[in-house]
Amino acid sequence: MGREVSESCVDSLLTEMVSSYCDRFYANKPDLAARRIEAIGFQVGLQLSERCLAKKVQGK
Repeated sequence: MGREVSESCVDSLLTEMVSSYCDRFYANKPDLAARRIEAIGFQVGLQLSERCLAKKVQGK
């Protein structure tokens, strides 16, 4: 239960992250912002997959 985060908090965090990348960090380069956001999403997904797989392997 300690690792669970409400879906609305995650949605808010993602919205702010995308806004920051688009409006502040890469305001003049939307293509670069899109690539960076996609790379972050891929990395997070990969880490979550690895964590879930590690838990399944330990559970055997």
